[in-house]
Amino acid sequence: MRIAALRLLLLTPFVLTPFVLAFAAAPAARAQDPGQISYPAREYYLGLQLFREGSMAQAGEAFELARRRGRRDPSGRWIDSIPAHAMLGEVQYQLGNLVGAEEHFAAALNLMLVHEASLASLDWPRQLLPAGGLSGNPVPWAPGGRRMQPAAVPDRINVAIGELNAERVLRSGGAFQAAQFIPVDGIEILRAVAISAYRRSEILGPLAGTDPLTGRAAELAQRMVSRSNAVAAPLWQTVYGLLIAGGDGAEGADPGGQAATVLQRASVIGSVEHPLTPLALLGTARRHRDSGQTEAFRVAVMEASVAAALFDQPEWVGEAVRVASGTLVAGADEPLRAAAVAIADTYARRARFAAVAANVVAADCAVTAGNRPLATNYLGNVQTLLRKRDTAMPRYEATAAWVQARLLAASGQPAEALLAATRAVAFGRGNGGNLVGAPSLLQRNRIAAALESGAIAGDKEEQRLAKLLEPPSAAQWARDPIDALAAAASDPSALLAARLARSVSRSDAEAALPAADALLRSQVRAALPVGGRPLDLRWLIAAPLDRLGAQAGELRKNLPGVLGSLQQGHLRASEIRDALAALPLASDDAAEKKQATELWKEMVELSDAMEATTLAAALDRMAVPEVFPPAWAASEERRIVEGSAVVSFVPLGNRIVGIAALPTGASMWLVENSSAIGTRAKRLLADIGVGRRRAGQSQLPSDDAWRSAAVELREALLPADKLPLEGLKHLVIVPSGPLWYLPFELLPVADEESALIGNAVAVSYAPTPGLAIHPPPDTSVGDSVGYVTKLFFAPKVPEEEADWVAKLRDEHETSVSLPESGSIPGRFISARLRTLWVAAADQPPASGPAALQSSPLIYDAKSNQGSLAEWMRFPWGAPRTVLLPGFRSRLNGDGSELFYTAIALHAAGTPEALLARWPVGGVSTATMMSEMLQELPNEDALSAWRRAVQVLRGSELDPTAEPLLSEGDRGRVDLTGDEPLFWTGYMVLQGLPEPPK
Repeated sequence: MRIAALRLLLLTPFVLTPFVLAFAAAPAARAQDPGQISYPAREYYLGLQLFREGSMAQAGEAFELARRRGRRDPSGRWIDSIPAHAMLGEVQYQLGNLVGAEEHFAAALNLMLVHEASLASLDWPRQLLPAGGLSGNPVPWAPGGRRMQPAAVPDRINVAIGELNAERVLRSGGAFQAAQFIPVDGIEILRAVAISAYRRSEILGPLAGTDPLTGRAAELAQRMVSRSNAVAAPLWQTVYGLLIAGGDGAEGADPGGQAATVLQRASVIGSVEHPLTPLALLGTARRHRDSGQTEAFRVAVMEASVAAALFDQPEWVGEAVRVASGTLVAGADEPLRAAAVAIADTYARRARFAAVAANVVAADCAVTAGNRPLATNYLGNVQTLLRKRDTAMPRYEATAAWVQARLLAASGQPAEALLAATRAVAFGRGNGGNLVGAPSLLQRNRIAAALESGAIAGDKEEQRLAKLLEPPSAAQWARDPIDALAAAASDPSALLAARLARSVSRSDAEAALPAADALLRSQVRAALPVGGRPLDLRWLIAAPLDRLGAQAGELRKNLPGVLGSLQQGHLRASEIRDALAALPLASDDAAEKKQATELWKEMVELSDAMEATTLAAALDRMAVPEVFPPAWAASEERRIVEGSAVVSFVPLGNRIVGIAALPTGASMWLVENSSAIGTRAKRLLADIGVGRRRAGQSQLPSDDAWRSAAVELREALLPADKLPLEGLKHLVIVPSGPLWYLPFELLPVADEESALIGNAVAVSYAPTPGLAIHPPPDTSVGDSVGYVTKLFFAPKVPEEEADWVAKLRDEHETSVSLPESGSIPGRFISARLRTLWVAAADQPPASGPAALQSSPLIYDAKSNQGSLAEWMRFPWGAPRTVLLPGFRSRLNGDGSELFYTAIALHAAGTPEALLARWPVGGVSTATMMSEMLQELPNEDALSAWRRAVQVLRGSELDPTAEPLLSEGDRGRVDLTGDEPLFWTGYMVLQGLPEPPK
């Protein structure tokens, strides 16, 4: 693809190259005689030829030259510049610059408004006669049914300019200009107006219905219909119908549902078709599609392709077959493939634009039908055509990349498929500024700008923005898969932050909570392939029905074919897991080993096949509801049981917003001195001994001076007037940024002498508000406990290390050391464990989304199937409890390594986990782990951990058995686990319990 190479062209005025200048004087289709002045300029027709050959850059230069050479009058440019603006808009549209495209289309419509008098003065003939020798449907892909008869269209129509009545003008004080008649290509001018109306409404989408320019243009077109004769009226009706039809999903457009009728009627003049017929039929098809009339849609769009061919408009033949491919969402379509192949063959040598478009559609049909060799062949044709000199069609190149991504996914090449999909998304996303190729992204930006400026009613714009931020619908995928893919895979964090800021400015805590949740979820989804759609599909197929929302639940009950096959695969994977759970995780019995090996082999093959299907489905035209992370809906406080609370901290610029959700409602506050919170939290950790000391200095504090800083942090983060701590039994914290490193359990409830929050309240953590009240279900199989250790409890005394490992192992008779099953990746082993604990501190995770590529285990850290990202794949399921006391966070980072690790564990199906902000090791950790493992069979992780901490804090410790301590603490006496350094570093990831039914 050459998208990057064209970016300079998109952002700078066209420069007229010698190539264009050399051909500027050459005769072209529909141009007037060489000796006459042409309106529009003859360079315009050259531009049409270049455009139809796919030479976008050169076409743009020709259209720009035509615009410059257009006629001018005292009001500015005249009607002969309308076609140049329209086609400059088309060039920018194909290049992926929707901002520039919309500006040119708007310029064309504004010229129409300024020159209403000139357009009304066009001397149209009284009738159009059929063109000789072109009756019927003389194209190889023409469907049966309507027979078309193209009209013989005049190249020139006179238009009167100036004044016939000199006395009236002079009496009014105006400057008299004698009337004269100028021959213009009136049909082409009105066709350009129709192009502008059609394409601009596509770019504006739901904004078109309330767009002032569209409204004024529609009023003028309606007036012109009433003022025109039998030839001109259908032409103006086409313009009017396209304007009132509006964009896809436009609010206020076509209120009476008359657009389809108007356009259908306008597609003929008497009994013959005219050059605007293709656009009229495409507009008709758009309305049929949006109203669910699939068959009528297909008829209209294929008729549009035939009409475009009859009037030698190959670019609209290509557009029509592209639009027709939207019905492939229902399955394979051999008639459409055959039509696309015929179109590709017809235009291969004389109009590369149509040939490229048709080959892309043919490949699309072949992929949908499962014919990979045929799809590969058509994509090869596309590449051959695009390699022709001066050919560049980025919009279709992006569509071809999307088709190729689906083909590669279905072929079991996920990495290559995602790379191809990234190229398609890059076109739609542009650079987030001027270069936006996806209409929905431009619409988001427009609404966000309106909200920020306050120029438009906020509530209305917020509703529109919320609609645009929903997962792409089936209709959006049918209209434009690149638009839908870009919308799904783009990060809307900036827009969601603006929406949250608006809620904060209005002190609307009830609205701020779902806005904050959406912001955090968007950060998760932006880090996942295809915007998280594969993960949504896994949850849709495998999660319990009661863990899905209403929309996902309905889809689950009526799965389409490809998802039905995934469900069958999931059921088989569950059977394999059950069979494996009945076998020892490690066995010396030959028969059991053989059976396990065969089951593991089938599981791996099944997983790979299901993942290929999942990725292909995620890339295909399909509406996939967002399932994970679960959303915080309105009034979720009703799910919070008495005595519980969820407190979320969300960054908003350089501020931190705190939002508390209680059974009685929500409250909100801005954290005082937010920018310094990270530094203050880090200083508190240093006060309790976190961080190595120089030789000879004590690691542990000599007094409780740290309590003063802890009180200040509690007052800033959990103000008593917003969150009364008295009476709370369970507090779920949703941290952000450096607050992931802060143990909220360490903060005093009130003053320095009061109890610590950890003593009074059960504190757990969640990465998003939605996960705080909708934790994952328990997906574990069996009661096995797997463990991995590496010199963590007594790193310098191997015998003591072995004793502690043996003691912890013996807490459960089903415990087994990993890896005992050969080369099976950890993600498969974990799927049949109830509990997994890892005592090792030598695998620090990366920051940000890169943390998803780290492994919770040790032995498969270098395996391409050992990462947390792989844990989220099929077969769905993970241990109920994962204990990672050796997890090493960065402490001075942004908390993203903890955030993404928490997300991945929950996404894989683990409802509860223990992470360490800093690894402690030694006897203190062994004591805590021993107590937790005893409690876990009968308790949840939070209850087991609180019990374990109680035991640890009452235990005497030997400073020489604590590897975290420095030399300055080795001689310390009366050391106990009550020191915050030993117990506050652990955090339990666990949501609130389900409310009683």
